[in-house]
Amino acid sequence: KGEGSSQDDSGAKSADGDGTGDAKKLGNLAFRRKDFKQAVAFFSQALLVEADPHTVALLYSNRSAALAHLSSFKQALQDAERCMEYRPGWSKGRHRQ
Repeated sequence: KGEGSSQDDSGAKSADGDGTGDAKKLGNLAFRRKDFKQAVAFFSQALLVEADPHTVALLYSNRSAALAHLSSFKQALQDAERCMEYRPGWSKGRHRQ
């Protein structure tokens, strides 16, 4: 992983099988291409349907990083805080704050 990477190394997949994983993967690809606006859109799409707390935290963390790259710092901080609500004590989420 490079600096600012937003990919999930755990191999976690959506528990509901409704396409959340696809939106998450597309968000990660957009992030790697530095298309942060598109990454935010895909992560937002995934958040609409994801129920697994671990994955929700990851999506908020990823969207927070993309928002920070777009200089949307207030929104990035809000997502970092939401991430910590779903996964307290996670160092990656804490780093986003």
